[in-house]
Amino acid sequence: MLDGARKLLLDEYYGNREIVAVSPHYAAYADEKYRHSLQVLGAGNFIIRHEPWFAGRGEEFVDLAKTAVLLHDIARFDEIREATGGTLLNTPSDGGVESVTTDSRVAAPQSLFIAIPGEKFDGHDFLETALKQGAALLCIEREKLAVLPAGAPAIIVDSTIRAYQDLARFHRLRLPVKAVALTGSSGKTSTKEMLRAIFNRAYGAEHVLATEGNTNNQIGVPQNLLRLDAKHKICIIECGTNHHGEIEPLSRTVCPDAALIVSIGRCHLENLGSLEGVATEKSKLFRHLAPDGTAVLPLNSAGAEIMTRAAGNHPVLRY
Repeated sequence: MLDGARKLLLDEYYGNREIVAVSPHYAAYADEKYRHSLQVLGAGNFIIRHEPWFAGRGEEFVDLAKTAVLLHDIARFDEIREATGGTLLNTPSDGGVESVTTDSRVAAPQSLFIAIPGEKFDGHDFLETALKQGAALLCIEREKLAVLPAGAPAIIVDSTIRAYQDLARFHRLRLPVKAVALTGSSGKTSTKEMLRAIFNRAYGAEHVLATEGNTNNQIGVPQNLLRLDAKHKICIIECGTNHHGEIEPLSRTVCPDAALIVSIGRCHLENLGSLEGVATEKSKLFRHLAPDGTAVLPLNSAGAEIMTRAAGNHPVLRY
């Protein structure tokens, strides 16, 4: 049985193929192209039926259990295009990247450099530097196409922030990892650390990923998700906001299996207006909760009815 989050990925990115669950210890024999798809999906859990390599093979399987990991590349160029909806320019047909970065100051060989526009600096001003630092692909906004260095390989998108989030979502969903997203007016970090301690005990610390530092915004959430790899079994992602409209895209990026609102308090009322406004914004965390996911709410909190309604048909736990 496919869990909700991975089913979303299969529908969205592999919908043109028929996916069939098989033994967790085996994967269908495949040439290199299709073995990559099996590996990023968790190898032994899926075969892709009706592809040329499968015809006539019957029950011929190869044990790939020990190789059910990502290939060296974190994503191929065509996967980046599929994930972001962008347009590739000046790229080879079989290329890929080994890492994703938004910082042109750091050497990152064979990386995807995402040019993020900020209040003080704009990543589009540092494309040449990123190439010198080893970038194999530049992600730039369509309106900044004129600043692309001649011949530089690029993926052209409408919004680089949205592209960063979409790529992180793609990466998170293709791995067999559960995700817990949490938000709140206060207590996010302490709750995250309590959950980390519990999951470390349950799964082992090497299998748990949690938000680092204060990286809970539109840039930090995808940054954390892109640290996921095949060894992780669960992740705990903080989602922060101080304006309306910030939690929903983070929910979409994480696609949580469980979403927790820690508290509703008098924070950022200059933008959110009231406690009800805080609850309305925070409850957008449930917008992209996995179909079989669980919503967790504070008992007797301001905005309780707003949060309960936002949870829809999902099971609700109160504490």
